[in-house]
Amino acid sequence: MEQVDALRDQFGAAEFNAKEVQTAAEGVMLKNPLELALLDLAGDRALVSVKSLGRVLKFREGRIVHGLRLTGRQDKHLSVRMYRIRAVEPEKSGFGGYSGLATSHMETKTTPPYT
Repeated sequence: MEQVDALRDQFGAAEFNAKEVQTAAEGVMLKNPLELALLDLAGDRALVSVKSLGRVLKFREGRIVHGLRLTGRQDKHLSVRMYRIRAVEPEKSGFGGYSGLATSHMETKTTPPYT
C-alpha cells in the first residue's frame, strides 16, 4: 500500500486532518501521488467530502505498512481528528513484538534417528 507513503511524503512528521488531506489532494489537473493513493485506498468516494475521507483515515489507524503507522487523536479544541504518520521500530513490528521462532526449553537440539 502506497497510501501511507504518500501521506508521509505530503505531511512528513507534522499532524494533519482530513480537510488538509483533501485540500492537498485536489485542485491539480494531473492527479498527484496523494490523490492517486487516496483513490486507490477508497475509490472515488474518498475525496467526495471531508467526512468520508475522515472515516477512511480513521478505519486505517494503527495499521503498519512499509514500517509506517497512521496514528490519530481527537483534538477537543478544534473538534477534529488529527493524524500523524509515525515510523515503527523494526523490533516492535509484527504480532506484539514477535520476532521469530525460538527453541522451547523442552526441545532438544538433536535430531531423532531415522529408521
